[in-house]
Amino acid sequence: MRAKVMLIDDDKVTVTVLSAFLRKEGFEVVARTEAIGSAAAIVSEKPDIVVMDIDMPALKGDRIVSIVGDRPELKSVGFILHSSMPIKKLHEVRNSCQANGIAHKDGGHRGLLAEVDRVLKLLGTDRSRPSTRMDTTFPDNVS
Repeated sequence: MRAKVMLIDDDKVTVTVLSAFLRKEGFEVVARTEAIGSAAAIVSEKPDIVVMDIDMPALKGDRIVSIVGDRPELKSVGFILHSSMPIKKLHEVRNSCQANGIAHKDGGHRGLLAEVDRVLKLLGTDRSRPSTRMDTTFPDNVS
C-alpha cells in the first residue's frame, strides 16, 4: 500500500494540482478544502503525513497541528506546514506547533515532494513499502 497523504488547503486549485502531482508520485491522497472538521478527518483517516496550509479561514493550520499533534493514536503521523508566508515566520510557526516540516509554496512541487520524503523518512515510513494501515476510502470534500 502506498503512503497516505492528507492535503488540507482552502484553495481548490492548489488542492487539485497538488493532489494530482502527489498521486502521480505514487501517494494515496485524501484532500480537504475546509479547515473545520480537519482534526476529526485526520483522526479517522490516520494518514502517514498531513500537508496543510497555515492561513485558512476559521481555523489556522498550525492550530490544527496543535489540536491533534499530541493525540497518542496520531504519534506516527507527520505534519508539514505549506505556506507562502516569509520563510523565517514559517519556521517560527512550525516550532510553535511542533510540526515535523515546512514547505514554502514558492518552492514548487519538487520542493514539497522532497519535504514529504524527508518527513516520512524521519518517521520511519518508506513510501515504497507497503503500509500496515487499513485501506479505507472516504469521499473528498473537494468539488
